[in-house]
Amino acid sequence: QDHHARETFLINALSEKGKSASLVLEMLDSANTKTVENFIISHPEDATQLGKTLNWQASNWPDFTLYKPVFEAAMRARWPIIGGDIPAQQQQDIRAGKLPINITASQTNSWNATLQTAHCNTLTPETLAPLTKLQIARDQLMAQAALANAPALIIAGRAHARKDRSIPAHITGKSTLSIALIELKDSETPQEYLKLPNEKTPNAPMFDYIWFTPKRTESSNCEKLKAKGLIK
Repeated sequence: QDHHARETFLINALSEKGKSASLVLEMLDSANTKTVENFIISHPEDATQLGKTLNWQASNWPDFTLYKPVFEAAMRARWPIIGGDIPAQQQQDIRAGKLPINITASQTNSWNATLQTAHCNTLTPETLAPLTKLQIARDQLMAQAALANAPALIIAGRAHARKDRSIPAHITGKSTLSIALIELKDSETPQEYLKLPNEKTPNAPMFDYIWFTPKRTESSNCEKLKAKGLIK
């Protein structure tokens, strides 16, 4: 909820300064763009029914009420809302190797490490490879959406905001600014995050800015699964 409030704040702040942009969302696939456009025609500033229109509850994203203020801020600002994710059938084709994508070894290795950590180091190579290809394809498509609708504000998971291997690395000919929203545990200090490795340029930061929010729980998902005996 803290992250969504800050995303809403950014849209409102830019709009109040007279800045106009497109809002590209990882939470919507490109096929949803027209659906949102048609919805806004009849509901120009009220996103209350948009979640139902998009069948949001069938997605894997948190409850739509968290995203509603983000949508409404963009709607009030008259910003186009663009779906940045890959439609489901194309995702299946990418995972199955039916749609080839251009990837580098460094992108693959970096995303492999990110996904293994996110899945508590439980992924087999056979499972990991198609997931990595899909995340790189998502980076590429969101970058293309931003370029096609520039200037753009992209809202996506922090892993997609990395300058060394993710969306900014696929944007050429335009300047980018990457902001990471990170929950800070009571036991952590902000300085620890200055050490996040940028695998493309070791002495450069992974993000342009880090915006810290309170950590809601000290236990990670992996710690919770270990406590339940579901993983070792």
